[in-house]
Amino acid sequence: WVPVHGQYAYARDTPGANPVFEVYLTNTGRTARTFTSVTLNGRLLDQPLLAAILPQHIQLDGARAVLPVPRSADPEVLWWDFLPGSELQPGQTTVLKVLFTGVPRPHGTIVARDSDGVETSMRVPRCTPGQPAITAITFARDGGRMFVKTECPGALPAAIWVDGRRAARFATYALPAAPQACIASLDVPAALRPGYPVDVRVRFDNGRERRAMVRMLNRMVLDMPGPHKPTRRLARELQVDSEPLAAPVAVDACCADLRADALGLSAWNVVGIRRQMTRRDPGKLAGFAYCTGATPGSWRIYGHIADAVYAKPYRFGWGHVPENFLDEEQEWIGITRDTAAPLPFLYIPERFRKRGRFLRPAELEATCWTAVLMGAKGIRYHFGLNARGLDDTPALIPSIIAINRRVRELEAVLCQLIPVGGDRQPTGDGGTVSVLSAWAVDHGAIFLVRDATPGALAEDIPPTRLDVVLTLDVPAWCQSDGIVDLATGSVLACNRLSGRATATLPALSGWRLLWAPALESGRKMVDGGIMDVQRGG
Repeated sequence: WVPVHGQYAYARDTPGANPVFEVYLTNTGRTARTFTSVTLNGRLLDQPLLAAILPQHIQLDGARAVLPVPRSADPEVLWWDFLPGSELQPGQTTVLKVLFTGVPRPHGTIVARDSDGVETSMRVPRCTPGQPAITAITFARDGGRMFVKTECPGALPAAIWVDGRRAARFATYALPAAPQACIASLDVPAALRPGYPVDVRVRFDNGRERRAMVRMLNRMVLDMPGPHKPTRRLARELQVDSEPLAAPVAVDACCADLRADALGLSAWNVVGIRRQMTRRDPGKLAGFAYCTGATPGSWRIYGHIADAVYAKPYRFGWGHVPENFLDEEQEWIGITRDTAAPLPFLYIPERFRKRGRFLRPAELEATCWTAVLMGAKGIRYHFGLNARGLDDTPALIPSIIAINRRVRELEAVLCQLIPVGGDRQPTGDGGTVSVLSAWAVDHGAIFLVRDATPGALAEDIPPTRLDVVLTLDVPAWCQSDGIVDLATGSVLACNRLSGRATATLPALSGWRLLWAPALESGRKMVDGGIMDVQRGG
């Protein structure tokens, strides 16, 4: 065990972002330990929590919205919290997260004090770029294996610990488009419980270390909440969860902050309600929901405030160019994911009428599969502004059923799926396709091919493009001559050159999922060490 470790939370491409500093605290004693206070440079940090004031609400768009709690009085701290909580049993770890208000700079010393008066201190260093990172953590459906994506220029993972236990063996898979990144695949060395926190520690072969704490999410969450829940018969047909492993924190923080012209004003609401949710159900993820009112400021403030995040861009209704909303949606999904990495993220597709029509079936399907290929571990179908729920969008019911059925069929793959890249490619007839790729290294690689020509999916039956030639990054541990069209089951004709495969899709109408199964040798493990199955190949 390492009793204390400090680092800045991972944040991609956010120069000048509000830095979240994390202090990992492990109880190495034999009795329970409860942290009761935190100081920064000798100043006691306050917490204006919901429990300390009378609840106040307003009606907002037909729903009850919580009014913001006053800001913290400390000039350097916007919010702070222990996740998952301040009480630690022997062997357990919590993370003290502190969001500073200013640009990265040294902030002195943080001290956490427990109920026995024992203090644990951590010097806060300068926030500098180029730090190693853990950018994704996923789990096999049976919970016996896990997958950790790391980034550390010039270095590979040399050792991995899970809840304080060192993995006896693991393999690494290099990413073709990111030479500084890899995916480590390992047998879980500790007993894990779905929905509960997992402490991951990685030591790289250059001696640097990185920690991450995520909640175990080893199934795809399919949720349909609210007053318009489907009937039991339709719920079974839709294959939605009766008890989903995740739920959003009920605070519309992004819009509330914008209305008040005060970014971060809702942070303490989120902290307080997240704590209430965790106390009520400690095995359920509480996720922060970014709405269409999200800004770079809110992305920097709220990414690490809960157990997960929900991407809710609504780019068709509120985007700048409706005919290109799928590209905008994809961009926002990626930003949402990166603001919280390696915490899991889930997706809320747009389902209401804002621009004179609802989404077309192909648009709904494409947005949901885009989110899944970008790493989403769940879909939450939202009925905001739908007076009659599913009855308002009968044309979308078959699409929801088809999406959920395929998600359940592929759940063993999608649970451990990690996104690895994407690009745009021209078609021979003057159009454009978007290609996203993701890996489930125990199973294979999956690709989403979408017709990216503006307006192509806006018809009830999208136009068909014939003989679409694709260039795919098929990893060396997959069968390059066995790429399967999951819609038809047919095997595509392929040619492989320098690690890339050229495949011809006979017909493309809207979007398509392609699958490259793994070679048996690609899953080989090496006892007590690392097998780099793709480095240089």
